[in-house]
Amino acid sequence: MFVTLELPKFLKAPEQITNDRERFIWLLKNMSSVKQLPEEFHSKKFEKLLRLANFAAMTQEQQIEYTRNFLAALDRNSELNTATNKGIAIGKEQEREKAFLEKLDSARKLKQSGVPTDVISLSLGLSQKEIELL
Repeated sequence: MFVTLELPKFLKAPEQITNDRERFIWLLKNMSSVKQLPEEFHSKKFEKLLRLANFAAMTQEQQIEYTRNFLAALDRNSELNTATNKGIAIGKEQEREKAFLEKLDSARKLKQSGVPTDVISLSLGLSQKEIELL
């Protein structure tokens, strides 16, 4: 089945459009003049289509510069994500160390109170050797 589109005859305004097919037709008709999508068009597929059309309209030099800037932004984002993940990992490790030291402190107090080592070990999840070294 073939469909013929006569773009000049498509006269609906963006606020009159009710479905994605009409949005696509409107965007095809107005691609050369659209700098920003109308509010009714905000979805990933139409935003991507506009970005691709804008990229295709660039000169080769502009495309190279755009690609360089895009890759540089990806690199910065990756560096930030790596730093964030490293910071999170360090924070988790510090929390584990703090929790272990708190367990040791609790074990020391229980041991001083005369609680048997096997009960302390079972209660706090520490080995009997760790408790005996306190």
